[in-house]
Amino acid sequence: MKRRIALALVLSAMIASSCEWLGTDEEGSVDIVKGLKTALKVGTDSAVKFTHAQDGFYKDALIKILLPPEAKIIVDNLSLVPGGAQMVEDVVLRINRAAETAANDAGPIFADAITSLSISQGMDILNGINPADSLKSSLADGFDSLAATHYLKSTTFNPLKSTF
Repeated sequence: MKRRIALALVLSAMIASSCEWLGTDEEGSVDIVKGLKTALKVGTDSAVKFTHAQDGFYKDALIKILLPPEAKIIVDNLSLVPGGAQMVEDVVLRINRAAETAANDAGPIFADAITSLSISQGMDILNGINPADSLKSSLADGFDSLAATHYLKSTTFNPLKSTF
């Protein structure tokens, strides 16, 4: 009888500690996903602030918007006209100024995608899976290091396209 009571006490203690551990695990997941959301929000806010500033696009070679290759024939012909090269550069400047203005309007679209991220979606991202991918496909090695980027692209593409 004493053995059964002792066994029951030990099992009760183990079950109680398991439940406590599971609760902490869920809380830990919530905290981890909150951290992910914060990191995504800070990154997005920084990108919006940087690109929305004057010359945010225009003077950054990595994101500067140039005329498409299809415009080469026009650019080449305008270069032959006095002041033509400056006209082309003015067009490029105006395109980039428009992008700098639009960057501010894109911020709320990204913020919405981030705030709507559920705990399970956040955990998917941390495990290298894009939760917005209906097939939940991942790379051959099973981990997509760009899962957060792919999630944001999947969830913001259509709203950005309709806005701009």
